[in-house]
Amino acid sequence: MTSQGAEPGATTLPPTGGGVEPGATALRPTGHGAEPGASALPPNAQNNPEARTSILPSADQDRGLGSTTESGARSARRGRPLVVAAIAVALALIATAAIITTVLSRSNDQVVTSDGVTTVSVGEWAQIGEFRIQIPNPPRCGAPTYKETESTVGHFCLIGWFLQNEGPESAVEASPVTLVDDDGLEYGATDLSDAAPTSLPSGGTAVGTLVFDIPTNRTPAAVLFENGTVKITL
Repeated sequence: MTSQGAEPGATTLPPTGGGVEPGATALRPTGHGAEPGASALPPNAQNNPEARTSILPSADQDRGLGSTTESGARSARRGRPLVVAAIAVALALIATAAIITTVLSRSNDQVVTSDGVTTVSVGEWAQIGEFRIQIPNPPRCGAPTYKETESTVGHFCLIGWFLQNEGPESAVEASPVTLVDDDGLEYGATDLSDAAPTSLPSGGTAVGTLVFDIPTNRTPAAVLFENGTVKITL
């Protein structure tokens, strides 16, 4: 098949995406319609089709060592979206596995020791019957006064708490709360603390602050709930 403007009898390449295949010898028809940049044929070859230079791929190119054939280029173009899709699916699976692992690890943070004490850390939930409680942040200590009341021991330590009802019943039973310092000494919550509500609807949440009066040379280590059966380490 000859293109418009090409010499009769000249062999032409099928288009390969807007240019000559890399590595192939380009022909330029002489005279009108010649493409800029292509090498001209010698005059004695213009009228002798058998003397024209072959533009078929070399043996190395057939084996994939030279330019990529048109069919190979099409296959590569078709394969690229599949590879991208496969990578996206793999990344999504990895992200999902990471989320599941994180959720499972957080749900297993609560530890029950051999003496029956449930222990969690700051920012983790501790189960108390159908309720669960959390101390979201480390204690704030160092205030000599709080709500116009002066410390009688050294300084006040303020500890915030969250309480959530996961059961159908709304009644809340109050129990003593104790602070344990880094030397193992215990302190009861002062009257400056926010009291827990007497009732909390199912799914409801309450917030408050525990206030302890401890010596200035002591550091809070843990808070005990439910007569010491629930421990939140600080």
